[in-house]
Amino acid sequence: MNFDIVSKLFPDLTTMLVQLGATFVIYLLYKKYLHTPVLAYLDQRREVIADELSTASKLKEEALLIKQQSQDEYKELYVEIAELKDKLLADAKKEHEAQLIASNQEIAQLRAANAKAMEAERSSMINELYSELLEVATSINQRVLEDASFDEDEMLKALQKEIEQHEYQH
Repeated sequence: MNFDIVSKLFPDLTTMLVQLGATFVIYLLYKKYLHTPVLAYLDQRREVIADELSTASKLKEEALLIKQQSQDEYKELYVEIAELKDKLLADAKKEHEAQLIASNQEIAQLRAANAKAMEAERSSMINELYSELLEVATSINQRVLEDASFDEDEMLKALQKEIEQHEYQH
């Protein structure tokens, strides 16, 4: 097992020249047929990538702008909602107070009407009572007068006696 390391590291000169010649032929074929289309493809690809990057950059800027606008609109809407909430609460409070005032006025009117009705009922009851008392007194007087006989002389004497008693007391 004897290996020649030098021959393995440095190939033969003819092999090297053949390989260089084949590479040069490939290079010439490439240069003649492929170099221009490859450069055109690479330029086109570079333009597409540049356009995509600029589009992405523009879209990113637009997205940031839209995000900022959305945040501003959100803040404005939040302020409007807070103002609307305050206004609605104030309106509700005013409405509540108006209803309380109306209720209190209605209560006062009902109390006044009830007081008038009670006074009218009281007056009516007193009048009925007087009427009943008058009827009872008239009935009693009629019974008493039916049983009694009146003499003018007796009546005059009784009247004279009453007048004297009255004068005596005063």
